[in-house]
Amino acid sequence: MSSRLEKIRYAALLSVQTLMMCLGFNFAAPYLDNFGVSDNDVGIMIAVSCILAVLLQQIAGRMIDSGKLNSNKFLMFSGVIQILASIGLLFTDSNVLRIILFGVLACLTFVIMPVLNSFSFIYKNFGINVNYGVSRGIGSLCFALFSMVIGRLMILAGNNVIPFTYGLLGALLFILVMCMPQMSNNNLNRAEDVKESFRLFDYPAFAVTVAGLICVMIFHNMFSTFLIRLIERAGGDDNTLGIAIGLAALTEMPVIFLYTRIKGQRPSRFYLMLSGIFFALKAFFMIFADSILMIYAVQCLQSVSYGFMAASRVYYVDEAISKRHATTGQAYITATDTIGMVAGSFIGGIILNNAGINLFLQAEFIIAAVGAVLMIFSAMFMKQRN
Repeated sequence: MSSRLEKIRYAALLSVQTLMMCLGFNFAAPYLDNFGVSDNDVGIMIAVSCILAVLLQQIAGRMIDSGKLNSNKFLMFSGVIQILASIGLLFTDSNVLRIILFGVLACLTFVIMPVLNSFSFIYKNFGINVNYGVSRGIGSLCFALFSMVIGRLMILAGNNVIPFTYGLLGALLFILVMCMPQMSNNNLNRAEDVKESFRLFDYPAFAVTVAGLICVMIFHNMFSTFLIRLIERAGGDDNTLGIAIGLAALTEMPVIFLYTRIKGQRPSRFYLMLSGIFFALKAFFMIFADSILMIYAVQCLQSVSYGFMAASRVYYVDEAISKRHATTGQAYITATDTIGMVAGSFIGGIILNNAGINLFLQAEFIIAAVGAVLMIFSAMFMKQRN
């Protein structure tokens, strides 16, 4: 097995999943809006997709950790379903079916995330030291360039750019996984360990961190899903949205790339705490962002908010959770994304439709601040259990 080849392949896998996130969530509102789907319906679609994703993440994580499910075959199957759903979007004229198929794409995009994250540590069993921060940083670079291109292509070529590209990414996921070695966590799991189920509250600091991350991700996903509304208020369009998303991804990239060097000897929970603080600051400053230039400026806080969070949470699981529960632990962390998306999309859609953008931004700040407080409490006052 070539160490260099596997590092490249893993970076490519994370990049594919990151690009799926860009399509499935950052461009969900503008894509469906062009077919006359309301913000409320978009929010409900994403919320339902994420509820299903949370359930599937836990089921898949436990089955993979116990050896009952092969992670490679699971990812390949997910890729096939994404291809079929994308083809369906290209040919349907029904908004109901369009919402369902897009929801399937969004759901699977989240479901595969913890499996891919756990690969970075399973690779160690093969003697390959994969740097998750570098691999995730490459994904952020691809995300930045991709979002700018997709925003422009939607204006030039129309809505079908989204499902067509989603289908290509599903095919690429299938091909990459098909060519990689069988990724198994089983050799970490002695028979007696597998019988011991994962219990969240056996790790109190981890549980508080999960609660804080849920709040932070509610803000993050409210903001990301309905950023187009803030941009429209300031006079922008889909192209502006692409630039704003790309700018945020570019600024987070150096932090993710260099995380292992920045981290030093500090535990990852310290950087999770910092990310929570900066998420709250981003929410606060966005209340006053009434121009495109101000939106771009606030987006630069992505470097120390999402940048720290994206890298540190993966390493945090490795530090706080026993290795026999690696995939399940990653699934809980990824579930903060999906739960955040459920609540964020649902709350955000309701507030925008009924109370307007100003109350929406104020609600974002309150939620982000609560998350920051919980993450500070976990980092500073809770004893970690390994």
